[in-house]
Amino acid sequence: MQHASLPRIPALDGLRGLAVAGVLAYHAGWSGTRGGYLGVSLFFTLSGYLICTLLTQERERSGTIDLGRFWSRRARRLLPAALVALVLAVLVSTAPGIGQASELRGDVLAALGYVANWRFVLDGSSYAELGQGPSPVQHFWSLAIEEQFYLLFPFVVAFAGRWLRWVLAAALVASFASVAVVHGDAVRAYYGTDTRGAEVLVGALVALWVRSRPEPARSVAVAGPVALALILWSWA
Repeated sequence: MQHASLPRIPALDGLRGLAVAGVLAYHAGWSGTRGGYLGVSLFFTLSGYLICTLLTQERERSGTIDLGRFWSRRARRLLPAALVALVLAVLVSTAPGIGQASELRGDVLAALGYVANWRFVLDGSSYAELGQGPSPVQHFWSLAIEEQFYLLFPFVVAFAGRWLRWVLAAALVASFASVAVVHGDAVRAYYGTDTRGAEVLVGALVALWVRSRPEPARSVAVAGPVALALILWSWA
């Protein structure tokens, strides 16, 4: 069976680099980067774009989606480094003078179960507190949302068929509605899968739009500079 693949798009690698730079600059307290944390949002949108493109290509070519192959590829890309980070966090937490092993246990289990974001919702852990002695695996909240997306989205693409864009549009509206419902609870809005889902869904809808264009490569070339301009504006 022929599987879908994507050509390398250097512009997207550049956007990833800018996103990482923005997050690092934000946490380092550099002036002029107050919106740098939005680099995480950019990663979510890129994931939505790339994964939707892969899955729709595979469905169009073969008429189905090989779920086992899709999930195994995602696991090979993400899990090795994630497991190393979790093991190191546990080892460091047991060192004399640190003593966070008991508090860390639940966080590590939540990270392994792809629910770290909801763990931190229940704890009331603010993302702004990352530099103030929080859990050493608090950054796994974003990976948890990615992994939840990887688990569920293939089923959406497989069963929505020609209604996919409308299903995604309805889910986007529902995500915006959930933000309105939890308005005032910054922690819930920041970590919730439902509230952050809009960023992923926008990327997926852009992927469908690009694939519908007669010249998709040119469409990507137009969308890239627009995204870059929005990122730079948010940093100002």
